[in-house]
Amino acid sequence: MAEAYDEAKQAYEDMVSAMDEYQSARDGLDSLTEGTQEYQDALEKANRAALELINKNPDLFKQGDYEWQNGELIINDDAMARARQIASSRESQAYAAMQMG
Repeated sequence: MAEAYDEAKQAYEDMVSAMDEYQSARDGLDSLTEGTQEYQDALEKANRAALELINKNPDLFKQGDYEWQNGELIINDDAMARARQIASSRESQAYAAMQMG
């Protein structure tokens, strides 16, 4: 049981870290001039972060949760919140199961 909890906790922490990386990369685009090399590099970083988040959590993100807009892969806010809630719930359930024996 402890192993299942550790796995659920690690999965949640990894997902939150990936979400933070994605959001940080997207936020960085706002201060850059579109069309510059710096913008292109930041855009690639944001897209890689989004793809990693989606690919590592295929059970949490569905086709309609994200879309390409002007070369940027955007995960919608509702999907991000739902994925975070589901992963948190899984961690809590694993913890409860571990406590029960």
